[in-house]
Amino acid sequence: MLTGAITHRYTAGLYEAAQAHGEVEMIDHSLRAMAQAIEANPSFALLLVHPVLTPEVKITVIKNVFGDALPELLLHFLHLLFTRHRGEYLTAIYTAYHLLANEAQGRLEVQVETAREFEGDQLADLRQHLAVALRKDIQAVVHVRPELIAGYRVYVGNRIIDATVRGALTQFSQKLLVNRAAKEGTF
Repeated sequence: MLTGAITHRYTAGLYEAAQAHGEVEMIDHSLRAMAQAIEANPSFALLLVHPVLTPEVKITVIKNVFGDALPELLLHFLHLLFTRHRGEYLTAIYTAYHLLANEAQGRLEVQVETAREFEGDQLADLRQHLAVALRKDIQAVVHVRPELIAGYRVYVGNRIIDATVRGALTQFSQKLLVNRAAKEGTF
């Protein structure tokens, strides 16, 4: 079976159950914490997919790691996931769930790369401009990348808005190469 189909089916089921219990946001935050723990600690990820450990043992370990922070609904979902040997899909399920929850709330998460930290209201202004253009509540995740020289680059889904000096220099050099090739007759 395709990974996307498995992820979609489990995500849709979890989201419907979370909506019915009014725990969409709580599940989203809990899944994020689990995904971050899996990313930060590869041995934790291996434990969740270990074929010898029972689902009960895995749930006990998760309870020991996260304490009472995880909702009961999520613990039941995880037990189902582990019983069906689908633990390796947990981070993909988080990603799909997070997108689904944001879409339902009219939110859009964008990745912003900037040459240096935003000052004052710059980030708020950027978020507001994007909110007007995209008609969504914008949540920006900012990454500082000094190699951009100046400006920022915004990733919205599969679109890129490049307002960096690095991007302008790249476009300029490409235009020069095209013009040079056209003059030499090699284009």
